[in-house]
Amino acid sequence: MPGLTVKDNGVEATTDATGAFSLSVPSGATLSPSVTGPSYSHLLFPESVPAAADVDFGTLVMPTASTYQLEQQGLSLDTSKALVQIVVVTAPSCPSAVGGTVAVLAPSETSTWYFAANSLPDASLTSFQSVSGARPVAVVFNIEEGAELSVQMTHPTCKPAPLPFTYDGKTYTGKVPTRAAEPGDYNAALVMMLE
Repeated sequence: MPGLTVKDNGVEATTDATGAFSLSVPSGATLSPSVTGPSYSHLLFPESVPAAADVDFGTLVMPTASTYQLEQQGLSLDTSKALVQIVVVTAPSCPSAVGGTVAVLAPSETSTWYFAANSLPDASLTSFQSVSGARPVAVVFNIEEGAELSVQMTHPTCKPAPLPFTYDGKTYTGKVPTRAAEPGDYNAALVMMLE
């Protein structure tokens, strides 16, 4: 999408006609970009550290404001609390994330739902479904704002990569910002890996 605003480490960029952006941040800086734009939710990236001089965030899925509002209504979440989407990437040794599960270790009193294939979260699902592209497989919500989210992932045939792990030029720390969903349509993405 063109015209989205990307901010990180006090630097700002606008996505071009192809949706690409480029930011120059200080060497050794921790990356935690945020993306926003007209008619889109405010997406907070997970914390990562560059594993090389150039880092490619690849193709990312960002919900429109209307899709995000539908998700919030379906979840019946407390909008003064945070919502974190779980995105799972797989190493070549793990053919699929389908069948995996995630459990929240901390904070307590959160809820977790799984995304249906090509759709919104569904309370009746009990594991990761086959989702297309870089879409989330689960959502954790009703997280106290500012709380550190700790989750444990399991899978019938693959194992979770220990944190921190490196993927596509970034080392993911497992930390993610937790901001109140409203006002501002804030949602965060936590990237995890199965290998």
